[in-house]
Amino acid sequence: MSNKDFFVLLIRLCLGYIFLSSGLCKLTEGQFAQLIGPPLLIEQLEEYGLELFGYIIAISQVLIGGLVMTQRFSLIGLIALVPINFGILSVTLSQQWTGTPFVNAFFLGLNIIALIYEYPSLKILLQTKATSTLRVPKSIQLFTDWRFPVALLLLLGVGIGASFFSLFWTTLIGSIFFALLGYYLFWAQAYHLLQALVLGCFFICILMITNIRGLQTLNIRGEVFFVGSFAVGFAIWLISLFAKSRLIGPIKAKGG
Repeated sequence: MSNKDFFVLLIRLCLGYIFLSSGLCKLTEGQFAQLIGPPLLIEQLEEYGLELFGYIIAISQVLIGGLVMTQRFSLIGLIALVPINFGILSVTLSQQWTGTPFVNAFFLGLNIIALIYEYPSLKILLQTKATSTLRVPKSIQLFTDWRFPVALLLLLGVGIGASFFSLFWTTLIGSIFFALLGYYLFWAQAYHLLQALVLGCFFICILMITNIRGLQTLNIRGEVFFVGSFAVGFAIWLISLFAKSRLIGPIKAKGG
């Protein structure tokens, strides 16, 4: 996989995880571990009679984040993510929150970069003349199998249902989703050794965060592993931009 393809892959994974976990956090009343808030949005909106709206926001974040993370359906998710990012940014600006608008603007910028990457497929929307030229999105070219991503999305749907009843099962299903997604990425595509190490660090990071409360009961500081894995992964990614490493084939031949 080229450095450009891998960079956008990381963008999609990060954006997808941030919004997926944020949505599950809202659905579990702030209990599901995540990186951005507000975790109690539904309860806060309930005061104004907007509880249902809060649930719609949370479920939308989970589903759209899941679409982005699957890679195969990431373009759909990235398009849907634009108004969400704009909406969040407008709220933070109108409330004059310190620092938060910069974070949201950064997410919006990543969203736009990932869409620009798919411009050869999206430019058909800007054409004024009929044409038979249709470019398959690069994400679909790289991740051709659709069955595994559909199964992952169905699992995510089960996770949404579980979020109304049990934090334990929500966390377990979320962990399984992330683990299977990691397997799928390695199953579907070939990477250079350093790229594979970066992906490994990424999934260690999100699994540590997802299970941070359970790890605390075992006297394991998940946040330390998260920071360490992130730092190591980021350093390896920087090295991979300039260093050559051997190619590691997919776990199995790419699906059709």
